[in-house]
Amino acid sequence: MPVQNILIELLDISEGSPTQIATESQNGTLAWILKNAWVAKYSGADLNSTTSEVAIESVEIAYEELTIPN
Repeated sequence: MPVQNILIELLDISEGSPTQIATESQNGTLAWILKNAWVAKYSGADLNSTTSEVAIESVEIAYEELTIPN
């Protein structure tokens, strides 16, 4: 499984278009950097066109290092 660096950034879409959410304690945004990350587990939804159930997927990401930028 290939490893990659991943940036996860919290966005606010309540006003229509995505905007960064600033933390209360600093002017930065809520963000995390996962170094040498890979997908450890994935589960997809069972799709059935005859029902109106919500499709839920989940992804578990493993990583070697977590960095929180300032």
